[in-house]
Amino acid sequence: MYFPSTRLLNILDLLRSHGQLTARQLAQYLEVDARSVRRYMVMLEDMGMPVETVRGRHGGYRLRAGYRLPPVVFSDDEALTMVLGLLLAERLGVTSKEAGLDVALSKVARVAPAELRDQIHLVGQALTLRVPHAAVEVGGQHFLQLTLAAYRRQQVYLIYVDTAGAETARLVDPYGLVYTIGLWYLAGYCHLRQGLRSFRLDRIQQIETRDGAFQLPPDFDILAYVEESIARKPLIWSTQVQLYTT
Repeated sequence: MYFPSTRLLNILDLLRSHGQLTARQLAQYLEVDARSVRRYMVMLEDMGMPVETVRGRHGGYRLRAGYRLPPVVFSDDEALTMVLGLLLAERLGVTSKEAGLDVALSKVARVAPAELRDQIHLVGQALTLRVPHAAVEVGGQHFLQLTLAAYRRQQVYLIYVDTAGAETARLVDPYGLVYTIGLWYLAGYCHLRQGLRSFRLDRIQQIETRDGAFQLPPDFDILAYVEESIARKPLIWSTQVQLYTT
């Protein structure tokens, strides 16, 4: 999977090199569906990027006339910070080495000062992160969509599969995301259950952002809630101990 920020940069590169592309063409380049492309375009517009929508039969997307993307130049500290962030993202399961990490690191190396390039390639070999490796990868699209919804205080519609394999549709007020003991969790108010709930991100099958807004409860401690909800869940394993005494 690709981390969504990589796709946003790829869209800008594609529009810069091709001039104008349809949603279908961008979807083919990025290996996603057209709906995902439209969502990425909204993200770019929200970020202030000069992306224009051309209406009509021969419409599509393009960069605003006369706009040129400036070259990206990193200082040593900025480049190393980005590398550490990419390595941590792979460790936390929001991107994978095979799909996106190596490509992203190569792009950073290309724009980094020449004397820093060797250091960038060596950082991963010299770095040890005492962070639990993600037990399951989560979709980069789901991760970004939920993060944005929590930031904007927008409700989300989820298709969720529980531990028993039962699938349910949930309308949720997303309060935020938590990474703990190797898994990502969404905490929020579930309108189906009429109460606070935590959801494992790897069990979310589908997400749709809704127009409904919500208010975050004052003094809500998301980490404490998620850890408490995990502790309340029944254990998957049972342990038997046999003692031999004399």
